[in-house]
Amino acid sequence: MAKNESSLHQKSGASSTAKGTRRQPKHFLEQKEALELAASIASVQEGKALSRADKHRQPQPGNPHPDHKTQAKNSSKERIKEKKAVLVAQRARLKKAKAKQRKAYPSDDQDLTSSMTRNPIRKRVSFA
Repeated sequence: MAKNESSLHQKSGASSTAKGTRRQPKHFLEQKEALELAASIASVQEGKALSRADKHRQPQPGNPHPDHKTQAKNSSKERIKEKKAVLVAQRARLKKAKAKQRKAYPSDDQDLTSSMTRNPIRKRVSFA
């Protein structure tokens, strides 16, 4: 069995070398190199951020109104408020009209109610 185990280890070791998947030795950066790398990364990131900010600041030549979206949102909100105000006014008008109608017909209603109070209809129940 010792021969089989050694042959397995050799095969696995040989296959890893054939594929070229050896472990690379660790390479540690010196303090100065790490600082230079961090500074270069920071400068690249800062440049990207500034370019993005410039894109947002400059108006596009084809778009004369850069704040068009905010104006559209505000105007749509204003339109909704106006429509709500119109609906409230309509409801108030209808309510007043109903009240006027109720006040306009009390003479007819009073005649009916007064005749009912004068001659009440009584239903009598008789038990056998």
